Amino acid sequence: MGAKLPIRVGIYGNVSENCSDPANAGILSFNGQGLSDVHTHDCHMTIESHQGKLFAYSQKCVVTGTGAGPSSIGPGLMRIESDKRFALYRKGGETIFNYCEPASLPPGIAVPKNN
Repeated sequence: MGAKLPIRVGIYGNVSENCSDPANAGILSFNGQGLSDVHTHDCHMTIESHQGKLFAYSQKCVVTGTGAGPSSIGPGLMRIESDKRFALYRKGGETIFNYCEPASLPPGIAVPKNN
């Protein structure tokens, strides 16, 4: 489809996390191309379909925190609530993420820039 997600580029924290002291497992990074976590990078998302606030996608990521490594491709489903809030649907259910303002993040968390 080629559509882009209508969310801000930046760091998102699980709603159970505090942006000023997040657990690595509770944050996602969106660089405008894909969503990565502590175990993935160089992610590229393709929007397969969307209806209203629901977006079905597939995403290819390098499955290492940094550097070269194997890639994986997986499907996903998310609901965009605003440009600063979305929910991911996974095997364990729904997880909601909120945008973290860069100034609220601890030092050492790299904030992605628009690609």
